[in-house]
Amino acid sequence: MNLLDLYFNASSLVGFFTVFFVGIVIYARRGKSKINRNWFLISIFASIWSLFFFFIINSSNKSLSIFLRILMDLCGILVVLFWYKFVTIFVKKVKVNNFLNLIVILFTIFMVGLNASPWMIRDMVPKFGFNYYVQADIGYYIFAVYFTGLILIGSYLLLGEYKRSSGVRAEQIKYILFSVLMAFLGGGSTFLLSLGIQIPPYTFILFSLFPLIIAYAIARYRLMDVRLIILRSFAFILLISLITALYAFIASLTALVLKNFLGLSSNVLAGIVIAILVAVGYGPIKKIIERNTNKYFYKLSYNPQELISKVTKISTSIIDPQSLL
Repeated sequence: MNLLDLYFNASSLVGFFTVFFVGIVIYARRGKSKINRNWFLISIFASIWSLFFFFIINSSNKSLSIFLRILMDLCGILVVLFWYKFVTIFVKKVKVNNFLNLIVILFTIFMVGLNASPWMIRDMVPKFGFNYYVQADIGYYIFAVYFTGLILIGSYLLLGEYKRSSGVRAEQIKYILFSVLMAFLGGGSTFLLSLGIQIPPYTFILFSLFPLIIAYAIARYRLMDVRLIILRSFAFILLISLITALYAFIASLTALVLKNFLGLSSNVLAGIVIAILVAVGYGPIKKIIERNTNKYFYKLSYNPQELISKVTKISTSIIDPQSLL
């Protein structure tokens, strides 16, 4: 396995775990909220999509890759559908344009049917070192238009809301837009090879960033009102992502050194070296991440000058010194 293989495998698996974990945390905290529930559905289908992508590019069975492709793209269809629904709820425009809603629903139903049809893809073939990859037919071009169109419609509605907003809400919208940009640049890059554009999904790792950006917005701007639990979750996700990235880098470097300089190609020896390094580095990395995330987010959670002003006002207006304790 070369460095690029490790990169794509690690990116898809990190994407699965980070998106899934943040989605579960958001739902567990306030699952009854429509906004939280829709973001949870986005997260679940996006994480499963990433996992199916991993299975497809590593598959050794063509029939299995064809079946997994149907499931993967079904998840992609549902991701952008719930993205559109999330945005309409967030900007409080669920009923603003019934015609647009009808078009989206009908187009989605059409895409679900087209996805399983023989017009969706021509074949699943090896591409750029991937075991199997989509060779698009007319249906896949329509899918790309559907996917991109709903992303843009949702982003347009959010931009309109951003211009009308200020303060914390404007900041929340800014980070939602930033997160969907990362998701689109990362996940959307997988379309290029499928559509015959000879550019591999080098930006796929950006897909893993969109739940981290949402987690940051939750921690700093109380987006979806799950701030307390997300602080620890944010640190945990960073830790797992960093260790996974280091593992991929160290694995490639160790294999290269053992083979080129020592003449060895033992996976067992490479695994032992990696296990020792991860075991030694886990504790210090965990402490550094927790210390800095706690320090940064708690610092941002209040205004020091405002706090000092309130304390001064209270201390000068209370006669009984014991009341200050």
